[in-house]
Amino acid sequence: MTELTQAPAKPAERAPEVAVAPLDTIDQQDVGAGAAAFDKWLRKISNDYFTLERLSTVAGSLPVIGNIMALIDAIMDIVAIIQKGLAKGAKEIDFLLWVSLGINLIGIAPGAGNAARMSLRPALHLVRQKLASGVKDLGSALIEVLAVHLNARLAGEIDTFVDSAMSKLAGILDDCANTADGIADDLINVLNRCIGKEPLFDVATPAEVETKLHDPKAQSSWRRMLGALGRQYKMSANYVIAAAASQLPESAKAGVKGMVDHLTNFKPAFRGKLAALADEQTQMSIRWILARLRDAVTKHKKRGAAMIPSSKGADHKKTNPGHELGATSRQRPATGDANACKLCPAKGGTAHSISFATGAETFTHLDFVLDAPLPITWSRTYRSQLIAYDRGNLGARWLTPYSTRIDVVGQGKPDALLYHAADGRTHRYPYLGIGQRHHDPVEQITLTRIAPPC
Repeated sequence: MTELTQAPAKPAERAPEVAVAPLDTIDQQDVGAGAAAFDKWLRKISNDYFTLERLSTVAGSLPVIGNIMALIDAIMDIVAIIQKGLAKGAKEIDFLLWVSLGINLIGIAPGAGNAARMSLRPALHLVRQKLASGVKDLGSALIEVLAVHLNARLAGEIDTFVDSAMSKLAGILDDCANTADGIADDLINVLNRCIGKEPLFDVATPAEVETKLHDPKAQSSWRRMLGALGRQYKMSANYVIAAAASQLPESAKAGVKGMVDHLTNFKPAFRGKLAALADEQTQMSIRWILARLRDAVTKHKKRGAAMIPSSKGADHKKTNPGHELGATSRQRPATGDANACKLCPAKGGTAHSISFATGAETFTHLDFVLDAPLPITWSRTYRSQLIAYDRGNLGARWLTPYSTRIDVVGQGKPDALLYHAADGRTHRYPYLGIGQRHHDPVEQITLTRIAPPC
């Protein structure tokens, strides 16, 4: 007789994850990863007819703050909401997705205090993720990080900043709703052009590209920022469209029309859901998050009331690189790991041999040690990603400190150097002319070319 068991409950949907890090450590290729995801969505819903590059030629002049990371994250939040709505219905869309959209829109919706809005976005993401993990006390370390982050861009105390954000939140979210409406309107316009409801090529001129990608003083536009996204995602510039609107299959037209209808129906939901984020009684709303941050700041100041002399006040530095935070929801795949990084603050792998970043396996085998005034230690290192040593004398992907090497790479013309280090990791460096040198401060390596190759 078969015993009947209850099916396991469906796991709760996870909130969108965001990488919050010092602004100068966020790679431009991470922005390209977000742009690639948006380009992929456009191609999917239009049967490969519409691309990010083509969207930038027909987008309107919706004003936005020059914050490219916030823009692509807000766009992808809208895409996620639309897709969830198609699959489940508007009532079943997870609240935290609306919270993420609201936070990202704060970073691009222009209004009073653009610099403050841009600084508020990574702060909210950092606190939201901390609270979503179930902690009850944000901790002094997080408050210190946020205080330095805010002071890198703005003068004043963090508690004053939080109080100001709470008092202006309703107006800020109203600006966010206007920006969400504008993005939805432009997407509807683009999709209608895609299926031939409106002329496409009468406005298909090259889009101007925004050069200031993270500047609160840059009063940019949706079109200029999309042009910048297209630059970050270089594949779209090389894509050749083989179809025409008149040749789109009916199935593709039906899919695009359905997306247009869904966007049209969702516009009222954007405004209502974003307005609800100002309700402090709703757990994980933006106002609720700010209230928890304010409580933590108050507790922190009581603990360290004597840390700053009252006569000195806040110390604001306009140029303070490395302290201002940025946030991005997409990152390019890791190309290296930190297991043997000379200056890495924390171990980047398991207690045994697997890298968290790449999944590569690395271990060292000690063969023998010859005692002498200068002892000789012979050890071999294996790394699973060391394909350059597939035909090594010690076996595939094994090397010793005596068999490190530098490979010259490039199609026809040398354009880079690959240094295969003794720990098995490979580092890419620029190709050097005679007399040129390159210093890697992380690995503490200096390369100098003193003569032509033999």
